[in-house]
Amino acid sequence: INRLQYITEAAQKMLVKELRQPYLGWYFKGFGKIKKHLDLTDEARQILKRLIEERKKSGERQDDLLDMLLEARYEDGTAMSEKQLIDEILILFTAGHETTSNALTFTSELLARNPEVQEKIASEVEIAKKASG
Repeated sequence: INRLQYITEAAQKMLVKELRQPYLGWYFKGFGKIKKHLDLTDEARQILKRLIEERKKSGERQDDLLDMLLEARYEDGTAMSEKQLIDEILILFTAGHETTSNALTFTSELLARNPEVQEKIASEVEIAKKASG
């Protein structure tokens, strides 16, 4: 999972660079930056393929998103292909990472602008610690 997180972050950073600096496309391509990130994406696909194979071989249900995707069927009863399954997982992983990152950034910014709210949250955390400890 840590490696997938690293790959996701690296790929997102590169994509942002490509979108914000399209005039550097020659540099990204010529110096192997794009190939490096495509190779990372292939590595992520291999990691996910291994995880899927392990899950299928184990026969255990984890009652998680992977189980849901593995059990999903089209109207004709067929399952997703392995490639499509991996694509779906990558999309969800990337979207979840980006959403969480944005939410934490926005929350931190709001807290920085509202010290009185920071104090209230700190007080509530202390109360919760005392109640549970």
